[in-house]
Amino acid sequence: MILLPLLLLTALGAALLAPFLAAHVVLVAPVSAASRWSNWIGLGIGAELALAFPLCALAFGIYGPAEWPYYRLALLFAALAPVLAFFVIRAHVRCLQEVAMGAGRTGLACLAAGLAVALALLPWILGAPLPLPTGELGAEQSVAGSARDYASFVLPFALAMDIEAWLLLRGAGQSHEVPGRRRDRLGAAAGVGLAVLVACATLLLPRTGCNSRWVAANERAALRARAETLDGPRGQALQQIVAGHAPALLPDPCPSFPEEWRALGRFADPPRDWHAVVTAANAWREHREVTPWLPGVARNDERQTPRFAGPLRRAIFTSLDEEAWRGPWPERDIVVAPTEARRRVREHSLSAPWDSDGTLVVARETPSYSTYGQSNLGLVYATLWLWSYHEQSFVCAGQARVLPVGFNGMFSDAQAPIARDALRMRALAIAADALRAVERPR
Repeated sequence: MILLPLLLLTALGAALLAPFLAAHVVLVAPVSAASRWSNWIGLGIGAELALAFPLCALAFGIYGPAEWPYYRLALLFAALAPVLAFFVIRAHVRCLQEVAMGAGRTGLACLAAGLAVALALLPWILGAPLPLPTGELGAEQSVAGSARDYASFVLPFALAMDIEAWLLLRGAGQSHEVPGRRRDRLGAAAGVGLAVLVACATLLLPRTGCNSRWVAANERAALRARAETLDGPRGQALQQIVAGHAPALLPDPCPSFPEEWRALGRFADPPRDWHAVVTAANAWREHREVTPWLPGVARNDERQTPRFAGPLRRAIFTSLDEEAWRGPWPERDIVVAPTEARRRVREHSLSAPWDSDGTLVVARETPSYSTYGQSNLGLVYATLWLWSYHEQSFVCAGQARVLPVGFNGMFSDAQAPIARDALRMRALAIAADALRAVERPR
C-alpha cells in the first residue's frame, strides 16, 4: 500500500513543479511580454496534464477497482493524458519559436478531455464511493455521493481545459495563424457548455435518491417533523409548570423510572477536585435524554435547539447528522451509501427502548468562581420532570438543591462553563434519585 501515498505525493510535487518548468521555458525564449504570459499559462497547464493528472488517474485506476470496478476506466485517462499534453506543449513551444502551426484540433481535444472527465466522474455525486481509501491518511473514506469532492476535482480541471482550449483556438502568442470565426464560435460554445454541465451537475444532481447526504437529510426532516408533533403536548404542559401551575408531588415512588438513569447516582456527591468537575460536565454534555429549561434564557441555551428530547432525538443526532458532515477533514470522511444512510436513520428511530424523557427546570442558578487558590462552585435549585409519551403527561418529578461547595485548586474564566455543566449534572443526579409520582390531570 506504500505505492498509493507515493503516487499521490509525486502527483502533488509535479503539480507544484509544473509552473516553474513552464516559466523557465518561457523566460529563455526571445518573445514579447504578452506572448510570454499566455504561453506560460498554456505550458503550465500542459505540464500539469503531462505529469500530475496521469499520476492521479493512475492511482485511481490501481486502487479504485477495489471499491468499484468502474474505476479501471481511469487507466485509459492516465494513458491518453500524456499524448494530449505532448500536442499542447508542442503547440506552445512552436509559438515561442514563432513557427506557424495549426492548433485548433488540439484546442478542441482539450475541450473534449474536460467534457470526458466531467461525464466520467458524474457517479461521484450519484452515490458512487470515491476511489482512494484515505484510511492511511487518518480517515475511513469519503462519503458516497459527494458533490463537494466532485466539484473540487472536476471544476479546476474543466477550467484549465477551457483556458487551454481558448489559448490554442485563438492562436495564443502566434502572429502567423488566427483561427477562423467558425472555430472560435465552436470553441466558445463548447467551453460554455462544459462550464454549464459541471455547474448543473454540482448544484442539481446531488438532490437525488442516490446521494447519501440528500437521503439522510430527507429522512431526518421527516423524523424531525414527527418529533415536533410528538413533543407538542409536552411543551404545553411545561409552559404550565414554569408559569407556576405545577402538579403536586405524591408520596408514591416513580412508576416508570428509566433504567439508564440509575447510573447517574455517581454524580450526586460534591466534586472533590477539578478532574471530578470535568467528568461531570462531560457526562452532562453527552446526556441526550434530558433537556434543561432555564428561566429568562431558555430559548438561548445551546441545548434548547432542537427543543425536543424524546425517542426520536437519537435518530436525528446520529453519525449521519449534517453537523458532522460540515466538520473539518477527516471527521466528515465516512463511507455511507444512500441505502446505508436510510437504514441507519430509520434503525435509530426504532431502536429506542424507552418511551420517556426528562426536563430539568432550573429555578435558580449562581455562577462558580475561583480565587486565592480555592474553587467555589455555585448553587442550583432545579426540578426534574419525567414525561411519558405513552400517557402524554408528566408522571414523575424530583427536586434537587445543590448547595455551594469548595475545593483546593483554581480554574480560569474560560473554564467557567465546565463548572456550570458539572453543577447541572449533579442537580440532575440528585433529582433523579428523588423522583416521585405526580398528580395526573383528569
